[in-house]
Amino acid sequence: MTDLVLGANTALSTTSPCIQVNVQGSQQIGEQLGLVWLALDAQRKPTGTPAYLQNPADWATVEAIEHGAAWSLQLSQVPAQTQHLMLVLYSYASKTTLGQVECKLECSTDQIHYTPQLRGSTDSTDSTDSTDSTDSTDSAMIVLEVYQRNGQWKLRALAEGSPYGLAALGRRLELALDEKHPTASQSHPDGQGVGGAGRTGYGNGGYGNDDQSNEWTGTAFAIGSRHLLTCAHVADNARHIQLSSLQGRRTAQCIAMDRPNDVAVLLINEQDLPHVLSIHQGRAGELGEAVTALGYPLSGLIGSHLQVTQGCISSLRGYQEDIARLQFTAPIQAGSSGSPLLDQHGKVLGLVTSSLVSAQNMNFAVKHYLLWALLDSIGFELSNPAPPISMAALSQTQLVKQAQKAIWQVSCQR
Repeated sequence: MTDLVLGANTALSTTSPCIQVNVQGSQQIGEQLGLVWLALDAQRKPTGTPAYLQNPADWATVEAIEHGAAWSLQLSQVPAQTQHLMLVLYSYASKTTLGQVECKLECSTDQIHYTPQLRGSTDSTDSTDSTDSTDSTDSAMIVLEVYQRNGQWKLRALAEGSPYGLAALGRRLELALDEKHPTASQSHPDGQGVGGAGRTGYGNGGYGNDDQSNEWTGTAFAIGSRHLLTCAHVADNARHIQLSSLQGRRTAQCIAMDRPNDVAVLLINEQDLPHVLSIHQGRAGELGEAVTALGYPLSGLIGSHLQVTQGCISSLRGYQEDIARLQFTAPIQAGSSGSPLLDQHGKVLGLVTSSLVSAQNMNFAVKHYLLWALLDSIGFELSNPAPPISMAALSQTQLVKQAQKAIWQVSCQR
């Protein structure tokens, strides 16, 4: 029997093409915590689809055990070019920090045991002693690696965490990872689902569009001379994307998408966009702060006219304590997805994404720092600066006049 400590590795002695990895936690795996295996190449780039508890793969199957899960890894069936298999423990929607969790791993094939260090750092040189450690703020962590070296499969104990959850950890690996609870695309325990702005739920398990429709609309706003931001569930599955506003018409293509956070970047190839909005780079908004949403809702009913709604930030977290979202009260409807959420200076605090069905004005926007994360990943550089921001708050009329020319209706066809 081998007990691994953090950072240690050991060769797997078995010649079997299958190894068994059992995970048991103090909070029931599958209800509050999720597990996913990532298949990566030698440069740690993805080689195949991640294997989740709720959606395993041919090479990584899973069975439930008491307070945990038993994985069977078929090493002979992993995707081509795979050199690393990473096991990630994460909290659904970043609701629970892993510093509150006890977790044990066992590679039963080789009798290898490892207790991940989930409770933060300690001054002790003994990484297995967490008595004096402080609770970690991580809500996702790579806890185990099965990797190939010179034709030999080995196992390494890890503790590479992210306080911003699975989606943020995935961005470091150039992966779009879904941290929603497995039942998030169905009804929630209180009977109220979360859907794209003004809708009763996401299609395609979370971010697609209505499978019954070949056309749909949303909103986008310009952030550069040829770049715009909208929601992933607006741009996803669209073969043709057209933008329209008082500034005319443009055709666009989606060049980057972060499905877990519901953000997409659009690019136009025609004449430059004359007006842009400025995205905050610092603060994330304050509770009770006045906000304005501008978009193109219900285009089939009220026409293709820009609509303005006002409200305030009602919570600094989204549904199920999602730290990636702001909750706000400005009314939104179908077609509002992708609208900018503006502060009193006309700067973008967030991207309008969704609302809580059957609740009054419980709406959500992706926080601005996640917009920057996606833009940074594509090397975006501002080429058409936004107008300077006044230190004084704008009147509602001034704010709308300054922002409206940067906002476009998005029309999509499958």
